[in-house]
Amino acid sequence: MPDQHWLTPLVGGPEPGRALDSLLGSWREQLEALPGGTGQESAAQLTWPARDICGINPLQRHGLQPYSSLVARRSRRGVPPVLPPRDVTIRLADTSDLDPVVRLLMEEHRYEEHFGGVFIQAETAEQTRRVVRRALDRSPSWIWLAERGGRLVGLIWVSPPERARWAAPLVDPAPVAYIGYGVVAAEERGRGIGTALVSQAHQALDAHGIAVTLANHAVTNPLSGPFWHRMGYRPLWTTWEVRPALALR
Repeated sequence: MPDQHWLTPLVGGPEPGRALDSLLGSWREQLEALPGGTGQESAAQLTWPARDICGINPLQRHGLQPYSSLVARRSRRGVPPVLPPRDVTIRLADTSDLDPVVRLLMEEHRYEEHFGGVFIQAETAEQTRRVVRRALDRSPSWIWLAERGGRLVGLIWVSPPERARWAAPLVDPAPVAYIGYGVVAAEERGRGIGTALVSQAHQALDAHGIAVTLANHAVTNPLSGPFWHRMGYRPLWTTWEVRPALALR
């Protein structure tokens, strides 16, 4: 994992774009003064409101590029309930599903590596196993699995409000849930499995009175953006970054 340097920009006034431009210049000076952590494996990152277009030009001028998008869906919006393909079943995961869930998540990690947000290391598989085990020990797990002929072909992993408190300040309505993973095996994509999984999760979220559901995807992922838009999600916050950190202009 690279050294990450985060800025939380708070700007206002009659010309917020100019204020952001000045702030980014000051940030560059602070990064230069750091004793370390700004080598080739470092990154400078910040989050900016997706619809606040006054910040786009200053961010680009300073060398930052949009990396990931936090998207939001209000209750009962998106596609109507749909059934999975005839030979696919959807159910909640339990402790017996540990191994196949870890395998599918590692497949997803390897895919996400292409977009720069995941860095697979020697301990990644074991760390993933520990996190999955804790989630499956809960009842309900809030992880739905799609199976074809007893084989895991997709999953959606939801964090309900009590496990998504970090996301609550990002939106006004409450309560808030967060979709951490939506995964379909590569050979099964394009068959409606992902849509059916999201539909199942949405039905549960709506039944529990969840006001807003959030998800996050890499801007450069050619599958995620169109998919989540079809599911009723719209951009809320964009993470911008530059690598290495001192490439910030």
